[in-house]
Amino acid sequence: MRKRTAIALTVVAALAACGGGEGGAVQQTADGYLVESGLAQKGPLARGSVVTLNELDATALAPNGKSYSYETKDDRGTFFPSSKFTSPYLETTAQGYYFNEVTGNSDQWVALRGLSDLSAGADRAVNVNLLSDATTERIRTLVTGKPALAFKVARAKAQRELLDALGIANGADLLSGTASAPANFMELDLSQSRPADQALAAISGLVAHVGNQRNNAGGVTAFLSEMGADLGDDGLLNNSIKLGRSVTEQLQQAALAVDLGLVASNLNKAYGKTLYRKADLTPWVDSSGGRDQVIDKYKYAAEGVAAGKESLSPAWVAGTDDVGQCFSVSGGSLYKNGVKQNAPVLAAKGNQFTLGVTPPALGKRTEYLQRSAAVAAKCTGQTTAMRLLQYTVSVSSQAAIAMPADYLGANLPDITDYSYTPVYADLVKQGRAFGPTDHPWGGAADIAPVGSDLWPTGDFGIFLMTLPGMEGRYKASFTGKADVSLSASYNTKIENLRYDVALNRTTFDVVRASNADNPAGAHMVLIFKNTGAGVKNLKVVRPGYDPLNPPLFTQEFIDHVARFKVLRFMDWVRTNNNPSTTWATRTPPNLPHRTTTGVPWEHVIALANQAQKDIWINIPVAADDNYVLQLARLLKSTLNANSKIYVEYSNEVWNSQFQQFATNRNLATKELYDNPQSPLAHDGKTHVDVIGYRYIAKRGKEISDIFRGVYGDAAMMTKVRPVFASQVVQTYVAQLGLDFIDAVYGPPSRYFYAFAGAPYFNLGSLQLVDGLSVDAVLQAMSDSVTAMPKQAYFEKNVAFASWYGLPFFAYEAGADTFGPGSIAAKKAASLDPRLLDICKRYLSSWYAGGGQMLMWYTAGASNWDTQYGTWGLTTDLALTDVPKIQCMDQTRNGLLPAIKARNQVPGSFDALAYLENFEPYSEKSKDQVKYLHPGSHVDYLIHAPQAGNYSLVITASAARSGNQIDVLLNNQTVTAAFELSGNSLSTPRDNAAIPIAVPRGFSTLRIKTKAENGGFWLSKFTLR
Repeated sequence: MRKRTAIALTVVAALAACGGGEGGAVQQTADGYLVESGLAQKGPLARGSVVTLNELDATALAPNGKSYSYETKDDRGTFFPSSKFTSPYLETTAQGYYFNEVTGNSDQWVALRGLSDLSAGADRAVNVNLLSDATTERIRTLVTGKPALAFKVARAKAQRELLDALGIANGADLLSGTASAPANFMELDLSQSRPADQALAAISGLVAHVGNQRNNAGGVTAFLSEMGADLGDDGLLNNSIKLGRSVTEQLQQAALAVDLGLVASNLNKAYGKTLYRKADLTPWVDSSGGRDQVIDKYKYAAEGVAAGKESLSPAWVAGTDDVGQCFSVSGGSLYKNGVKQNAPVLAAKGNQFTLGVTPPALGKRTEYLQRSAAVAAKCTGQTTAMRLLQYTVSVSSQAAIAMPADYLGANLPDITDYSYTPVYADLVKQGRAFGPTDHPWGGAADIAPVGSDLWPTGDFGIFLMTLPGMEGRYKASFTGKADVSLSASYNTKIENLRYDVALNRTTFDVVRASNADNPAGAHMVLIFKNTGAGVKNLKVVRPGYDPLNPPLFTQEFIDHVARFKVLRFMDWVRTNNNPSTTWATRTPPNLPHRTTTGVPWEHVIALANQAQKDIWINIPVAADDNYVLQLARLLKSTLNANSKIYVEYSNEVWNSQFQQFATNRNLATKELYDNPQSPLAHDGKTHVDVIGYRYIAKRGKEISDIFRGVYGDAAMMTKVRPVFASQVVQTYVAQLGLDFIDAVYGPPSRYFYAFAGAPYFNLGSLQLVDGLSVDAVLQAMSDSVTAMPKQAYFEKNVAFASWYGLPFFAYEAGADTFGPGSIAAKKAASLDPRLLDICKRYLSSWYAGGGQMLMWYTAGASNWDTQYGTWGLTTDLALTDVPKIQCMDQTRNGLLPAIKARNQVPGSFDALAYLENFEPYSEKSKDQVKYLHPGSHVDYLIHAPQAGNYSLVITASAARSGNQIDVLLNNQTVTAAFELSGNSLSTPRDNAAIPIAVPRGFSTLRIKTKAENGGFWLSKFTLR
């Protein structure tokens, strides 16, 4: 802000410092009025735009003949008036090219107006924008009308009327004039992103869209002129001046069409900083296109509620504009401050109004909280009501279904010396490999010789722990005799070292004291010298366990995983980059410490048997057939009969950051090189991407076949459940695989039990940003959950799985906070009670969208003070009163949410409701149901609460006879060469009913063109 050039005679200087955005301060001096600077924004006007300030008289707000012109000095619409004004009333007019929030360009012209009062204690800024323009005529009407209103009163009324017309209630509170909020439209500033600025940005996006549509009919300027004229006569956008097309209708259609996420992104680019997110703009718009007349900020829904039981909406707290107004409901019950009302009531500021809605036995019910003007301080019901809040409650047939036990499982964290999850009672099993005494760090070059029994043959050291805390007395023992010491072990000592000659056993205590003052030195490293014949059977047992005969797993760990029915061992067996090829190269069961090939399979089995868990295992990418065979035999002979086995080929073989991606490709290319007739190229396609992705499915099929040979047909898809996993956002990867299986080997459901992806929620564009607040982190995570069904292509993935008769699983899922930015805020957000609701909403969204088993990543405790994410459920297994654990437990013990499906059976749905095509439907999307040429198809995801025999009626318009389609459901032909009736593309007709058997749950309906004769347009589908 530039220095002021005059000294104010009043307290305006202090007033100017308390708000108004980047527009400069306004001052009243001894001989006139000064404006430091102003802003011209539609989007901001470009450099060189012309700004004219006309002085006005006080009575009619008519020009007094004094006019001043300036130019904007940058592309943010900034102008600097250099004149001293004699009248406090000004009309600002700005003309120039404006930044279009929808297109991201500045190639369209606009003229904007606004009225100001520069007198002391009045306006703090002179910023002209589309809202100031739209209210200019209305203010003049009120100032010159009968009774004539004072300028301040007239402007406040005009602003309130415009906001009401746009569905934004309580404009007086939005424009409060506090230090952090504007007082009127002339103080709005898009570069500030306050709530009122967010509303301006959202509305500006709608107006920009209208202008784009009317580019040859006056654009934005003409539309704003119509908007101002419509509001001007009676304070309503009601087409009262007989405009050619309703202003409201154009805005409603824009609300259906505009991508407010793009608007936010374009504004951020224009200003060179992050000001807006989609979630900042969408609350201020009615995304229904005016059907419900409520902005999204006040649309609430409750799903899966009990039939016949009243559900209460969130409270509407009465604001300034609500005072003295009548509150009522469209249906249901009205509550004021928790007390049920039998009739509409007057509001006082701070009153809390809630809407009680009782849903029917099945289905949904929507009602509204509304406000209308009182008549003589009484609620007569004779005035027009404005809808304030929408509440929808729904009941479904699933509302009373308990969450299946296997619908929420967990990945187990990697086992390391620095893991916060105490898996083994004996630290050695989590420790690093034996190393030399002078550098026992367990690296590739830090290897001490071992014998055939895998114990060291001479002196050695072992790195047992790298963790803060973990104080206590650890009991250690080994067979043999040696000198024992510590290395790099802060505030730790050895006590009670004793050698028993008769037993040839040495025992000692490792006493670990507090290391809070030096967490970086929180190691436990033991050194063994003068080992003689060698040290064997070394144990270092955690406090509280039998030192000579400890259990394999800690009780803390067993108690923690007890909440999950299914456990995935991907990290336990070090699936990523695992070098194992043969059974001989696997981790031997007697290996004392951890290794690059993960824990022994025997430990996986031991945990499943002890805790009675189902297991999800990952086969190393290069493991040969005999490896798979021996593993299957080991599982069959030692795993308890009740445990189910989910089998996956490696992990994320499509992900190039892992070695298994290249290994898989090499295996695929080698197979094709060795055998040019390989089924990988059954259709002549040999590109490395194609055969690589096909090989993932082929190897999964081969692993399934090996398990089938060991377990028999009856166990497949019951006890043994092979899973085909792929990427949720690149569905063509999975399609290449399963389409290949289907074409070469037959139905994929013979070889795979489920199809799986990994739908994480995260911070979106803020994932790596530093300096975020906890609120910003939580908001970003909440936004990600809201966007999850579309961003993770739930519908497309469920449809793909259904097409092949498979359920849709999540092999990994959860809260992804990975990244170097805002580490402390991410940790605090992960501990914030508000995360519980975000997490529960995330899981509910998954199940409601058609997902089934979800394997959270990860169980256990982890370090949340690093850039590597807050993956664990907690930071300490003793801390269970934390949001993520509460989320797991409440979800497991709750009810399965109602399915959200657009295309319900029985029912009718638009032909435009095809996969991943959502309202508002674009013009381009309509091409997908018009002129479908032979061989092309369109897919629909449908949902039937109950299996049954139905009739499918296709409503379509056909140019003439001879247009034939194939109708398929879940990869099975329902009817072939079905001829659509009709003799005109302009007249849709209902065709003859087609019998169709629909299974319970989700199914994929495909309409495929068989023959084309003049073309046809699909219009609607009805299943009854």
